[in-house]
Amino acid sequence: MEWLTTLFNKVFKMAKMSKEWKWITMIPLYKNKGDIHSCNNYRGIKLLSYTIKVWERVVELRVRRGVSIFEKHF
Repeated sequence: MEWLTTLFNKVFKMAKMSKEWKWITMIPLYKNKGDIHSCNNYRGIKLLSYTIKVWERVVELRVRRGVSIFEKHF
């Protein structure tokens, strides 16, 4: 796990991400309601590598720590 922490810290410091990390596969998933031929009745599912899934969580946690959102704002 230490190697992953080191990698993520380097990515943050350099502000550059591997091109491979930016590639995802988007799968349309029918919501089981409405016309099956209408795009509005589908939602996208991202297929990602394990590393990028962890990366997204790390970024989300760092953003949440840096931003205060109060319930009254919603």
